[in-house]
Amino acid sequence: MRYAFFGGLRGGDLSKEPSDLQMFGSTSSPSIANFCLRKVADDFGEAFDAETTETVRPNFYVDDLLRSVATEDAAGRLVSQLCSLLKQGGFKLTKWPSKIAMFLQAFL
Repeated sequence: MRYAFFGGLRGGDLSKEPSDLQMFGSTSSPSIANFCLRKVADDFGEAFDAETTETVRPNFYVDDLLRSVATEDAAGRLVSQLCSLLKQGGFKLTKWPSKIAMFLQAFL
């Protein structure tokens, strides 16, 4: 049923094998998601600072990022760079929790 549900991604042609699609919900999904994020950091990371590319590697689990920084300025810079870096690979980061209202308004 999952293949039929995702059939729209292939223009409705269910005769093709889903070899280039990842069906989420399988036990390998977290590993594949992390591999893809790290691959984007490896492929496009040279255009960004080391803190940004190193944040991607150990701080993501599937689609959740857990990272703290010391100042508001550092947080804003890191969010901006992470969004730009991962956009290169087709990812859009959203849902930024913070105690700082100004920070939330800037990234919503």
